[in-house]
Amino acid sequence: MPYVVLVAAAVTLDQWVKYLVETGLPFQEKVDLVPFLALYRTYNTGIAFSMFSSFGDTGLVVIAAFVVAFVLYLAARTPPGHVLT
Repeated sequence: MPYVVLVAAAVTLDQWVKYLVETGLPFQEKVDLVPFLALYRTYNTGIAFSMFSSFGDTGLVVIAAFVVAFVLYLAARTPPGHVLT
């Protein structure tokens, strides 16, 4: 159950940051955070680095569904209390 709270907090934080970016960060303008890190607002139409962007929204949903199903399968097969070493 603590993992559900952690995941919910991460998703909430992610959506909040996305809202702040959408409402306050100009498109394609640099915002310096620290001397070695800046933010740019841009759009990615695929997965990481626009991979699979030609698949369209339906294709990306199918890929995401397979990934989620695989992770749930692994979680179900993992014995309780198992720790990665």
